[in-house]
Amino acid sequence: MTDVAKQKYQKLSDQDKVRFEKETAMLASKGYFINKDGVKSTDIKPELKHFPKSTVMPKGKIRAQNCYMKAAQPQVKHDFPELPQADRFRKIFEQWAAMTPKEKMPYEQQALEDAKRYDNEVDQLRTHGFFVNADGVKSTDLKKKVSLEERKKIAEEKEKVKEKEKAQKLKEKERFDKDKAKEKALALAAKSKGQSQKAKVEQLKQKAVEKAGSIHAIDGYKLFVKTKYPDIFKKLVEQNGKANHAEVMKIVGNNWNSMTTGTQRKYELKAIQAAEEEKTVAAAPKTKKRAKPDTPVESEAQVKAKNSNKRVKKA
Repeated sequence: MTDVAKQKYQKLSDQDKVRFEKETAMLASKGYFINKDGVKSTDIKPELKHFPKSTVMPKGKIRAQNCYMKAAQPQVKHDFPELPQADRFRKIFEQWAAMTPKEKMPYEQQALEDAKRYDNEVDQLRTHGFFVNADGVKSTDLKKKVSLEERKKIAEEKEKVKEKEKAQKLKEKERFDKDKAKEKALALAAKSKGQSQKAKVEQLKQKAVEKAGSIHAIDGYKLFVKTKYPDIFKKLVEQNGKANHAEVMKIVGNNWNSMTTGTQRKYELKAIQAAEEEKTVAAAPKTKKRAKPDTPVESEAQVKAKNSNKRVKKA
């Protein structure tokens, strides 16, 4: 648009701006304002479309034709019980079309009365925020009827929420299973590593047993007892003035059980090394004592001659 064409709308905008500032100032000073139509703001009633969706609205106006249908339906149903409902409605419409204005007058009057009822209830709702229906019940005490479309919409929203919750639960389950599988894999890896270390120690033990000939020579626990027993015995004597073997062994056993597997295996390896050293020492050749040379066996004649020579020398 050209600037000349825009001037018309710019002028309207400026006028509305002045109107807004004037009404705002009046509202701030007096608590109400008078609009461009000369109506006081406190007398302006809200339109029905401005009410919340949860508001119970007055029942709509009934037409004269609907009034006749309501009155004629029982008789038509009695006269034509074999007809389906759609055909009965069609027959009622045909009867209504064939009626004279005079015959329709009572039903037109019912429609006018219902229109007054509707206008009265709408006026109450716009004025007070609620209305009292024909049965004397306050609208705020009534439960709003939900239309078919609204029910479908609510059902769809509920279904979406369920699907979302289901997807969330499935996602959480997948994450849980993944974490569980990861923990299981780590546990198996740790167990496998521990078993491999244990197998290595057992292999060394077996080799040492084969060399030393006895498992008792490579017992890590016995080595631990041999190492710690004197210190614990001495400590108990200093504290209690006495100590016995059972008490000392109990403390040693507790200390051994509280140790980590890695520390225990250190003692086992030390025991294996000690056993191998002991086996090496045992296998070393020992120095034997020098044997005396064998004395030749003398004959009886030689013995007699030797004895006779001794007698001669003495003489």
